[in-house]
Amino acid sequence: MKDDKKRESDEEQTTAENEEINQEENETEVGDIETDAAECEDQNETAGDDESEIVDDDDIQKELDELKAELEKKTAEAAEYKDKWMRTYADMENLRKRTAIEKQDSLKYANFNIISDLLTILDNFQLAIEAGEKEPFDKDNYVNGIKMIETQFIDLLFKKYGVVKYGEAGEAFDPNIHQAMMMEEGDYEKDELAMVFRSGYKLHDRVVRPAQVKVGKPAANKEQ
Repeated sequence: MKDDKKRESDEEQTTAENEEINQEENETEVGDIETDAAECEDQNETAGDDESEIVDDDDIQKELDELKAELEKKTAEAAEYKDKWMRTYADMENLRKRTAIEKQDSLKYANFNIISDLLTILDNFQLAIEAGEKEPFDKDNYVNGIKMIETQFIDLLFKKYGVVKYGEAGEAFDPNIHQAMMMEEGDYEKDELAMVFRSGYKLHDRVVRPAQVKVGKPAANKEQ
């Protein structure tokens, strides 16, 4: 009787052990299956990554090609701008040199026109001298000839070149344009020109030669 119970107990223990072993084997198989599935997924992901990398490389190459084309375009534009700048600089340099030469010539020949006009007057003076040396001497014709030369000279200065003559007795005294040679007190309302020793001349608004004058001043007792 005891032997039967012991045998049943051993059988139950053996059965339990077998079930435990079977369960472990099943779990191992499941784990292996899961591991294989995971490896498959990893392989699929790796393959996907490789494809992505291939796609990314194509995109990078395309972008590089676009950048290269843009660089070539900008390089060509820069070369064109440089060429235009060099041409403009050369034109400006030529203009500067030409302007400098023209300015130098202008200063060098600034008196060309007036000298040409004065030579005509000089010719007339020489003719007048020759006429004065002839016998018989004709005083009236000689004086008229000199007056004609004076008129010609006045027209040249005043009409052609804008010279203005000033300085008449009775004008108000202005130390900016009058040179006082003498002064006198008398019956004057203000400082004025009592006498003009030498006329003054202006070229437009600039004094060429101040008038030399005698200044008349109000008497001291009259001012009081």
